[in-house]
Amino acid sequence: MFRINRTRIEGETRSADAKRQRLHDNSTVLDAVKLLFVNIIDEIMKLPVYNAAHWVCNMDRWIDNLQSDNKATYQRGEIVFLDLGAQNFKYEPSYTHACIVLANRSKSILIVPCSTKKFRSGYRDIIDATPANGFMRNTGIQSESFRWVNKNRVVSRTGKRVSSDILDRLDHVLVSFAPSHSREISRLNGEIQRLNQKIADLEEIVKTIGE
Repeated sequence: MFRINRTRIEGETRSADAKRQRLHDNSTVLDAVKLLFVNIIDEIMKLPVYNAAHWVCNMDRWIDNLQSDNKATYQRGEIVFLDLGAQNFKYEPSYTHACIVLANRSKSILIVPCSTKKFRSGYRDIIDATPANGFMRNTGIQSESFRWVNKNRVVSRTGKRVSSDILDRLDHVLVSFAPSHSREISRLNGEIQRLNQKIADLEEIVKTIGE
């Protein structure tokens, strides 16, 4: 494997004309690209067909992405298939997976990935879902892996939506990562309990008076 001097290459990105200069006019970066392609070929050749096929599809979609612009609107709770990437680090969700749309913006969507292999895996962040929740098969929802992605990552739409109780559970997970909102919810829950107790006390007083 050829070693790439990342410090030197990243230094080229800070030149005044780095965003305008064509690659062929910069021998430092061009030579690094050539070496990197050799490294990539060496590594790809070691992969199983499953991984290599996903890598090819991901790179082909990335090329298409340079010329396309998905402007579709996705509904909250909609289940779509997304290309989550083939060069991800370690245990990040990767390849093509069903995902739940949590929010829609003009060019991006907030999603949470799902995997049939995660169903009943026992991991803390996995929410088990079944066809009763809108899926084709039993599925594990990776609730803590939510992220914003560009709409160009959408491979296809399923025409299905996840059940409202699953969305409620996902909302709870999202809020748990915002401490100020969690504290406010705890405060309001405490206030609700206090008011319910007050109602119960008043009802007891009315009952006593009635007797």
